[in-house]
Amino acid sequence: MREADLPSHWRSLIERRVLERSGGRFKTLGAVDFPPLQAVDIRFPNGSAATFRSAFFVVDEARQELGVFTEHCGHHIFPLPDLQYGRRVG
Repeated sequence: MREADLPSHWRSLIERRVLERSGGRFKTLGAVDFPPLQAVDIRFPNGSAATFRSAFFVVDEARQELGVFTEHCGHHIFPLPDLQYGRRVG
């Protein structure tokens, strides 16, 4: 999924995150936003699992969604209920 394909509420969340982290200098994601040694691990209710490298996640509690943002594999939105997720470095 391309950033332009994200629902508007996700675009707003990401823009706010980037503005905060860049001290107000940037509004869109750049290479520095994707830690090269960081991965996001997800375990789904059925026992399936996924790992996204050079990625970060954002939780939208209001909509009960987890957004995973990767440097080279796009953006992915998952329903939050019963999802196990975490960040791993290394």
